[in-house]
Amino acid sequence: MRLKFEFFDGRAQNYIPIINEDTGQQVGSISSHGNGRYNLPRSIDISLFGGKYAISVDSYAKCWGFVKGVEAVLSHVDRLTSTYQISQVTAA
Repeated sequence: MRLKFEFFDGRAQNYIPIINEDTGQQVGSISSHGNGRYNLPRSIDISLFGGKYAISVDSYAKCWGFVKGVEAVLSHVDRLTSTYQISQVTAA
């Protein structure tokens, strides 16, 4: 799983889709509320997989870190379930 989104300026109002590059499907979105010159707390909302993974942050760097963190965890789970049988993973 590789999640990708375009660079954006959090100071402007934006809606950015998050795409799974492996499937080409949109799996989430980023909404920037346009805080102007001032860095208002939690002005960027991120939602992935129908809101299952969601957070509000105040910078592009934190946004990038959250998306890449979810990507890493889900990729790890995918590798485990493809390497082992599901019953082995849940029993451990």
